[in-house]
Amino acid sequence: MNIKDFSDAELNGRVSYSTWRKNASSMTTTANAWYDLTYIYGTNNFNYNTTPLTSKVLRYSTHGGMNVGPNITTNKYLRSTTIISVTTAPITFILCDYLMYYPFVQENTFSAQTMINSQVLSRYVDGIGVKIMAVSYSNNRNGNATFVVNYTNELGISGRTASGLTNTAIGFGNIITSTSVVASSIYVGSYGPFLTLQDLDKGVRSIQGVRMNNIDIGTFNLILVKPLAETQIRGIDAPVEKDYFLETGTVPEIKNDACLDWICLPTASIASNILIGDIKTIWT
Repeated sequence: MNIKDFSDAELNGRVSYSTWRKNASSMTTTANAWYDLTYIYGTNNFNYNTTPLTSKVLRYSTHGGMNVGPNITTNKYLRSTTIISVTTAPITFILCDYLMYYPFVQENTFSAQTMINSQVLSRYVDGIGVKIMAVSYSNNRNGNATFVVNYTNELGISGRTASGLTNTAIGFGNIITSTSVVASSIYVGSYGPFLTLQDLDKGVRSIQGVRMNNIDIGTFNLILVKPLAETQIRGIDAPVEKDYFLETGTVPEIKNDACLDWICLPTASIASNILIGDIKTIWT
């Protein structure tokens, strides 16, 4: 889309604007570890309680998420986002389309845990750009346990592997492979929110299994997401608005029935913090 397309879209009412709010009062958080905001009370709080290790597709129409307007036959794009934090800053955010998840991976067994792929991706079906997040579904973990995820890549090649090292942070929604204090030279995926894929793989279509190399306590969910956009709060004195066309020169496409929410990297605890924001989309 060019500048005229953007202007015409808004002038002709092809625009959606909605707000969201998160209350982190129930969440235990650790500085410098990533967190999945779908686990926080407020707008877009998902329910991951389904059959263990069985794939479940996420859609706005069935699970909620941010309201980004109607399903259309043309193309929809992210125009802008705004976020304000009441007590904590800076915080980095990544907006993701939540595609599918595998619940209740057990950390207290060496046995291979085989996934049941009863559902398959309904968006980004080729898997290109799709990432794996390992998100805590319990309040307990000792940390420093390694595990291996077996997946199928964007070319349909199975038997690919991604390794992770769990952190020592506790609390629901903690992305367990993320922290700046994990000392690891081989599990490079342990520093960011997404598992590092094998070799030159460009994405993930599905997950076939998980094996823990070290026994720990707790459970986690494996979630397939498509990262769409990034923004950052620098202070608590003002909201941060980001216009992706004006500031980046590109606009992420929003698929029909997209299930959108944020992950975040706080530099201090966000417990008892309130996060408020909005999102604007336009379409051709």
